[in-house]
Amino acid sequence: MTVFARNCRVITNCTNRKSAGGQLLSLTPRDLKKHPIGIAEAWAAKVRDANKPIQVADLYKGRSFSDARTVASSLKGELWVVSAGLGLVKADEAVPHYDLTISTGKGSVQNALQAAQATPSDWWMALTNALGTKEPISTALAKQKGGLTLLAMPSTYLQMVATDLERLSDATLKSVRIFTSEAGASSLPMRLQSVCMPYDERLEGHDSYAGTRTDFPQRALRHFVEVVEGQNMDLDASKAAVAKSLKRLKKPTLPTRTRRTDEEILQLIASQWDRFNGHSGPLLRYLRDEAFVSCEQSRFASLWRQVKCLTGDA
Repeated sequence: MTVFARNCRVITNCTNRKSAGGQLLSLTPRDLKKHPIGIAEAWAAKVRDANKPIQVADLYKGRSFSDARTVASSLKGELWVVSAGLGLVKADEAVPHYDLTISTGKGSVQNALQAAQATPSDWWMALTNALGTKEPISTALAKQKGGLTLLAMPSTYLQMVATDLERLSDATLKSVRIFTSEAGASSLPMRLQSVCMPYDERLEGHDSYAGTRTDFPQRALRHFVEVVEGQNMDLDASKAAVAKSLKRLKKPTLPTRTRRTDEEILQLIASQWDRFNGHSGPLLRYLRDEAFVSCEQSRFASLWRQVKCLTGDA
């Protein structure tokens, strides 16, 4: 058996949930009117000149990042983060508070990419070139001596860095394990699919590893290390061990959830606030599992903050 656990690194994606800070680095409307290459160059200049008051490990919040950090710590390995605004950064790097994403919402470059008929992969290339770190993942991994790379991220981020990952040599790729959804795996080139671990929705049948779609890759990563102990196996053995473990689990039957207005959901959250001491996780589970309300996580977070302000807990 090949043992990698003494020299592992975890790569995860950044999150929209971040620590509050001072000055927020963001794009201006004028910046967003440029071609993506121009946006990336303007953004890189802002990053270089910005104050960097916080470490990566303290910037990102949420279960997906927490699970990835837990795994890296348990393996005594490094934690790296793929960021649409910062490129590839390590957990101990000092960075600015910033607001940029390839997803929809505030700080998004999505409209600019669509207008230029560019892809998230094009953005990654433009960003990392502007930052002076071209193809940072494949370049960094080529310098590693042995060990295992555990890469957990959703399809949006995998598509952004897929071209970078394609630059990996065959020998280096064999030491990579990718954790993502079935849809995320199927979106990758066949060469990268070969190192995807075969996780699917049966993972939701394990109480300790159930969760939301957004944190599925990191939950699968944690299951791989804590239950399967796949970090101590070669590629084929680890795939087989994952398949064997999932065979014992059953995909849960999802309840039918109804749509509610913001006002109705605000009332539901407020009615259960004291019961759950205002904790967002249990309140979201209440909405979905007891009230059978359909509420996307980012929408819930916004409504939860409104109730928090009204209760005086802010």
